[in-house]
Amino acid sequence: MKIWNSNKGASIVSVLVVIVCLGPLFALTVKSWLSSVFIIAGLVSIIQIVRPKPRKSNISSTEKRWALLMGGVLIAPLLTITISAVLRNDFHAAQFDVPTRFLLALFVFIALKQSKNDQIDHILTTISIGNIFNLLYFLFLGQLFRPAEERLTSQFMDSIMLGYLSLTLGVMSIIIGIYHSELSKPVRIFHFLAGTAGLYISATTQSRTGWPALPFLLIILLYLQPVNKRAVFAAFIFIPLVSLIILINTNLGSRFHTAYTEIANYSISGVQSDTSNGTRITFWRIAIELIAQSPVSGYGDTARTPPDFPPLAKSYTSNELQAVVFKWGFHNEYL
Repeated sequence: MKIWNSNKGASIVSVLVVIVCLGPLFALTVKSWLSSVFIIAGLVSIIQIVRPKPRKSNISSTEKRWALLMGGVLIAPLLTITISAVLRNDFHAAQFDVPTRFLLALFVFIALKQSKNDQIDHILTTISIGNIFNLLYFLFLGQLFRPAEERLTSQFMDSIMLGYLSLTLGVMSIIIGIYHSELSKPVRIFHFLAGTAGLYISATTQSRTGWPALPFLLIILLYLQPVNKRAVFAAFIFIPLVSLIILINTNLGSRFHTAYTEIANYSISGVQSDTSNGTRITFWRIAIELIAQSPVSGYGDTARTPPDFPPLAKSYTSNELQAVVFKWGFHNEYL
């Protein structure tokens, strides 16, 4: 399958595909790489979207429903942030940074969806190539550990971010290898190895973020894909692979054990000790009270304009945590 096409309209799509393909290659190794790719791809996508083009043939209702769902997911962050900012009369630019990236992703999605050229395989392949490159980079060039914990990190990403991004890319490679039936056996094995590389990088960061979600992801995949030999094969490959990586990296396994202990010993009465996981539970409790007080407009950047601390939350939050919670943020993307 060719990436480049001499047709003018198709050439714009080809440029877009090339740009998007570059994204996964250096996402974890070059600072601001992914942001730059997003911006350039978004601008090229806008050109493709507004360019006059022949009407595309009808698509199935199922495909249209999934496309609308994806569009809603990508536009939702910007809509919610904008509505809350208007209600607070707070238009601080920093709060629109991440939602704008989702908007750029929406432009890219629409442009590729409008195209008649099915070049998604190129993008999927570069995800796996990027995983292999990332592993080689961290093994031989860019390995950096936190001295006290021996947690893999990088010059511009902390262990948590590096952990969940490499986990996401690794899982994507495994899913590509499992659900693309037209792949040859060597290519399928390559995607599995690339997925293993991504999961190994994540395990080496000792970041637990995202790992508990893997069983739920497997259930969703099995639900979306009819139960057949391929789905069963996914379960028998995916679960042992993840388990093996956790067992190999004993530090990650011990961190999961610590998490279990801290959660089991957490009590909802009285001031709790500020353990790694106990603090996260306390964050959730504080956030629920804040959401109840201002469910629609929110609070914006709490480090810039900290809200009043909820009175009830003082009964279970240590003085140290009260002093820093709005400066740190809630250490959780959902909150």
